Amino acid sequence: MHDVQQRILHVLADAIGSAIECFDETTGRFMSKPDGPPAPDAKPKDLGWCPFNQDIIYPLAVLYTTPGTQYHGDERIVDMALRGGDAIRDAQYPDGQVEFIKTDGSRWGPTYAGWTNYAWLETFDILRDQLGDERSARWAEGLRLSHDGQAEKLKALDVHNIQCWNAMSCHRAGAIFNRRDWQAAGEAMIRAVVKAQHPNGYWLEHGGPTTLYNHVYIHGLG
Repeated sequence: MHDVQQRILHVLADAIGSAIECFDETTGRFMSKPDGPPAPDAKPKDLGWCPFNQDIIYPLAVLYTTPGTQYHGDERIVDMALRGGDAIRDAQYPDGQVEFIKTDGSRWGPTYAGWTNYAWLETFDILRDQLGDERSARWAEGLRLSHDGQAEKLKALDVHNIQCWNAMSCHRAGAIFNRRDWQAAGEAMIRAVVKAQHPNGYWLEHGGPTTLYNHVYIHGLG
């Protein structure tokens, strides 16, 4: 197991070079190449950014705190993780949602960005000692808002890969913030996901098995 963990750490370390290069010092955003020409309603500051770009803060936190690579204890890395989390909080609306912006600057409406919220949650837990009181309180409030929203949406028990992921995140957040109501919402959805699994081991979406989304379901169940 130790060898596997070390291999994973080195894969992460090899991959973050591009993240370091695309980090925007001013905003704390991780930028990327736009996936098409600018959208008609694109705001210049949004071109090249999507909230999901911030997911990288989780592996950055892992690399900073885990011995085995050159990034262990690297202050540049932890600063990027912390400022990246700040950028998520900066992007939140009062209800905890963020605008789903694609890298071409197109805007698709508010969303509880479950993928990003989970990465932010784990970063919060890993970097508690580095957050400081003010940042810790600010992140905690943002995570509470987002998981309140996600837990409420789980009540419909609409089985879908995103809902399965959000259930996992709510259960984990419930353990971190001592919110049994979040855990209960997550558990109910996970039971619904298990019940909906096809006898052949996959989940149906769009009328058939979806191999990629199957990984999401398995991750959530795990």
